[in-house]
Amino acid sequence: MKNLFLIMIAFLGFSFASVAQKAVFTEGKAELINSKKTGKYSFTFPEDTDAEELKTFASYYVDYFTVSYDEDSKKVDLVMVENTEINRRIINRFLGSNGIETVVVGDSKLTLDDFFGSYLQ
Repeated sequence: MKNLFLIMIAFLGFSFASVAQKAVFTEGKAELINSKKTGKYSFTFPEDTDAEELKTFASYYVDYFTVSYDEDSKKVDLVMVENTEINRRIINRFLGSNGIETVVVGDSKLTLDDFFGSYLQ
């Protein structure tokens, strides 16, 4: 009975550990600093990104930015309609609605909140 309990605990541990966080990749810190000035952002989305779903989510945010998506490279380009801090915060909503949990900047993995605080605020 004790062994069965330990096996079940181990199985649950492995199950939770194998849940992968979905992340987007940026073109780096310097590009993000420039993006904050220009209002143009580029992200590389995960391989399993659903193009139709992404376009649906993008349609919710047309008042804040335009979205273009290259399905082959998984590259998403955002261009701010009005480049303000409040509108840049909406980028996190867009990323989150697409299941994104972390943003990779160089060697750093940032939560969406940390990404906003470091590069969008």
